Amino acid sequence: MRRSGPRADKGIGAALLVSAALLFAGCLGDVTGEGVEESGSVLRVDAINGFYKDKENSVIQVDVIQDLCESGQGGEPKPEFFSDHFAQALISNNVLPGATYQSASTVYIHSYTVSYQPMNDNSPPLAPYREPLPISDTLVVPPCSPGASCKPTTTGPLKFMDMAKKSEFLDGVCGSRPALADCPDAPPEENNGCYWLLVQGQCVRVYDPSSLMEGSYIVTYTFYGENVFGKEVSCQGSHHFTVDDYDLCSTGGGG
Repeated sequence: MRRSGPRADKGIGAALLVSAALLFAGCLGDVTGEGVEESGSVLRVDAINGFYKDKENSVIQVDVIQDLCESGQGGEPKPEFFSDHFAQALISNNVLPGATYQSASTVYIHSYTVSYQPMNDNSPPLAPYREPLPISDTLVVPPCSPGASCKPTTTGPLKFMDMAKKSEFLDGVCGSRPALADCPDAPPEENNGCYWLLVQGQCVRVYDPSSLMEGSYIVTYTFYGENVFGKEVSCQGSHHFTVDDYDLCSTGGGG
């Protein structure tokens, strides 16, 4: 059976504990960003949230297969909504630890990188975005006042799991498409819930939603910017996410 909604049966509790431990490491203590002392700003990633079909979610689950949603009253089945997954980060600009004066100044975030760390041996590796990705509209992060809490600044949509990255995951789980001459004409006895099969003269990828191997990862964003005096500063934040065949039909996911 397909996984419907936020999954409660496969490690969500443990995932949230891991997320909390990594997410709020931010750029403090031993996980310091670049340019903290020079700029006087301690940037901090306060949260990373998933963003899919105009809905924000803190427990990030990536639907990697498009299915058909059953339609009531004799209507035709509709394709499940299927598109890129995005993320958004909340970033705050704090003064130096213990400072009673305003050490921070406005920081302008101009780019970021993304990397993925598999959390178990079953999750195939995902290539990072090593080259800094430009932020289309420079993100302005104003400084917090000493001793005060301030509202973090929210980024625009960030690259996370687009269609190409979903295909990369499936290639890692199912294997890359074989040559037509090597495409099997019967399902292999052992598979990860997906395999290539010769169907009507074409080599197509076949899925078994009930046994598709779930992926589990830590995604890490590193943000780069500079303050009003041109001092470079960076910050890093991470979050756990899972990849699977999720049933979004019951939550209005029909196309």
